[in-house]
Amino acid sequence: MKKRLVSLDMAKGIGIILVMLMHCLSSPILRTVTIYVFGSLMFIFFFITGYNYKPGKRSIRQSIKQRAKQIVIPFYLYSAVIIAISALIFIATGEQAPQDILYDTIKYYCGITTHNMEILLGPLWFLPTMFLSSVVFFFIVDFSLGSIKRMVPIILALTSISALTIGYTTAVPWRLPLVPVCTAVMLTGAYAGQKQFFANPPFKGTKLVLSVLGSAALYIVLTVIFGNTRLISTGILGKYGGWSVFTAFVIALVQIYALVFGCELMSRSKTLAKIFGWFGVHSLQILVTHLAFAYYISKITGWPYGTKNFPGGMGSVKMDLQNFALCLVMIGLIVCWLLAWDKVKEKFKAKRNHDTITS
Repeated sequence: MKKRLVSLDMAKGIGIILVMLMHCLSSPILRTVTIYVFGSLMFIFFFITGYNYKPGKRSIRQSIKQRAKQIVIPFYLYSAVIIAISALIFIATGEQAPQDILYDTIKYYCGITTHNMEILLGPLWFLPTMFLSSVVFFFIVDFSLGSIKRMVPIILALTSISALTIGYTTAVPWRLPLVPVCTAVMLTGAYAGQKQFFANPPFKGTKLVLSVLGSAALYIVLTVIFGNTRLISTGILGKYGGWSVFTAFVIALVQIYALVFGCELMSRSKTLAKIFGWFGVHSLQILVTHLAFAYYISKITGWPYGTKNFPGGMGSVKMDLQNFALCLVMIGLIVCWLLAWDKVKEKFKAKRNHDTITS
């Protein structure tokens, strides 16, 4: 039986913190640094999902149903709440007419994102992509894991499909061209999970530290050479066109190795393990709400966030300081509401257990 690895939760935690910073920083230099550090790190969430797959635990139908509960329901629930709150703000401030909000909402739930929806719900592209990738994954994973000779051609075929279609990522609903390559990453994670790769590091002690530093250096070199590490979320082709999908795939695997084993080393600090692990466990809730929090804080304070939303005059000391303040307030509010929500869930669970015992 697979044991939950703290290093994987920590890696997701660092990933989601970088997501927040990448979306909300307005300083061009800091945004560029964050983007390149972040790289193709969204792949790690697909990789870890595959890594945690347990063959034979559920049927395909049961697995899809379980994933729908984990992803589809939160997608509609969180997006509906954010849209409702934002609609009230838009109408009250005269930014958008009710019929335009309705039109944008219908388009959004058909997989087509408008400007206003992108500002509020941009990161939620991840959830439909994860669900659709999971559906494909569940149908082929057991067959693929049966032999490495099956696995490699299937991964290459899936990656090739995305390479041929990646230029249409934002033109088709639900960013469908990303699904094949994300499925390939999940299959790679499932293979690593079958071998318990992160539970049994290939190196120990100093050699592990050197391998982490070496893979991090290799990641930087590959990123400088091939560039465009944000292809996974934007679909914007790099200088090598569709081949960028293959380079992004390889770069992501190098980055995942460096990050997860780096987290394994950092987990020796209980404080770091607790902080990053907490963010990792709550990564889904943070992903779907952080941009809305940033938008609401910005509306109240006038502080800027993200060059997409405040394209002019970025880089001044005053605006950078306001932007840092916005990021800190956003993270603080997110932490507060998640801690409060955890308390509510604990009380509800305790009450339900008590009712079960006494009934």
